[in-house]
Amino acid sequence: MTTTAAAWFAVAFFLFPGLLISWVAGMKLPAAFASALPVTFGVIGMGAWMWGLTPAPFNLVTYAVTILFALLAAGVWRYAFARKARRGGTISWQRALFPGDARARSVLDPTWVLPGIGIIVGAWLCIADRLDWLTRSPNGTYNIVQGWDVQWHANAVRFIMETGVASPTRMGELQNIETHADLLYPSAFHAGIALFARAAGLEAIPALNIASPVLTGLAFPITLACLVFAFLRSRGMTAQIGAGLAAIAVYAAPQILWIPDYVGMWPYMFAIGLTGISIWQFLNVPGARASALPAAIGFLGVVNVHPSAVTVVVLAVVLSWLTSTLVAPERSRMSDTVWMAGPGIAASLLFLPQVFAGSTQAEEVTAWEAVEDASIYNGWETAFMMQTRHVGEFFPSFDPVVPLWLAGFGALVMVVWRRQVWSVLFYLISLTVCVNVLQPFDNVFGDMFAVLGNLHYNTAHRLIMPVAMSVVAAAAIGVAAMIRLVTL
Repeated sequence: MTTTAAAWFAVAFFLFPGLLISWVAGMKLPAAFASALPVTFGVIGMGAWMWGLTPAPFNLVTYAVTILFALLAAGVWRYAFARKARRGGTISWQRALFPGDARARSVLDPTWVLPGIGIIVGAWLCIADRLDWLTRSPNGTYNIVQGWDVQWHANAVRFIMETGVASPTRMGELQNIETHADLLYPSAFHAGIALFARAAGLEAIPALNIASPVLTGLAFPITLACLVFAFLRSRGMTAQIGAGLAAIAVYAAPQILWIPDYVGMWPYMFAIGLTGISIWQFLNVPGARASALPAAIGFLGVVNVHPSAVTVVVLAVVLSWLTSTLVAPERSRMSDTVWMAGPGIAASLLFLPQVFAGSTQAEEVTAWEAVEDASIYNGWETAFMMQTRHVGEFFPSFDPVVPLWLAGFGALVMVVWRRQVWSVLFYLISLTVCVNVLQPFDNVFGDMFAVLGNLHYNTAHRLIMPVAMSVVAAAAIGVAAMIRLVTL
């Protein structure tokens, strides 16, 4: 299989299961497509853990069984909604299974076209360049970066392929060869790539080299489009234009795509790439309650790829609930709160056994002390200008002044026109957490912000990612609003 063919196969392999499960659960096809990646990895992550409790290996056969169980659960979920709608027998089963306007939010609704075009262009830019550079290098896709992180990722993929052990609570069998001492390591990313390798007939290293740019190249354009819809709490023309622009513009942000790829933090990078999708899923639930199940599975996907990214989702959803949902609920404050919280609570309970198994590793992560650049004399300026690790070294011409001005105008649009204050608060808190890592505050606020920073290995080049994503999304909204004003 050629690299191009393998990349196309990876797109289908990672999108189709999540898309199908989300659609069966009751989401329209465009929304099911947006939800696909985190839902797929939610199924992979939980399947890897559950099959790890049995003697059975986690392979294509057991993965297929896991998908069937997920589809069955989605079918029962949708049936329950339809049965409730038919209570009293006043509507048909067809109407109950497909409620509301059949065209609204479906593939016949043109609201998905501009975001879809942006996602396709953005994904093509993000994936094609990286694969082209790789194939033109000596040994092509069989290259392996000589860094600890990437070596570990490749070994984890190969270990899963050879042993069928993919459970995150059993990764000690790989790292601690002699003792098999317990280790919790989020393995959904590696398990997914191992499954892809088997399905595509690839070895571990080329599978990892092909799947990594495909996964992040899909995730970030989709997540930026979803973030625009979430920031504006709208599906109007401005949101559509902004979503399409943000999906393309992410390609030009070194802090989001290129630096994380260079340092080898691939699972973390992918998990952050799922956060915007998960945020949008939660905010979408009050108006489309059938989407609660995909939201729960998608949240599990983020957790199982890398738990650190969960703080980004929780912070955004809580801020949105406080400043938007309680102010202008979809139906009622109580019901909206219950439906927004439900998927998160359900996913957390399902993940709880893994949390107990990994309490020691969690302490090791929070105790990590990163060595930042000693030349940094102003943490606020460094974080605000997004000049964190490697940006000045590899992207000396990067100048965020224009994007920041555009983002400022986009923030005005969000706050004044759409009354969405939470998006600005999300940016400010994310920025402050990053600053606290660069130059810790010597007060109680420093300790508070350190709680979030500790879960991200206390490294600014990780914590700058949600900051940069907010800037890109807000700048795209600013440009979209200008286009609307000019073409009034």
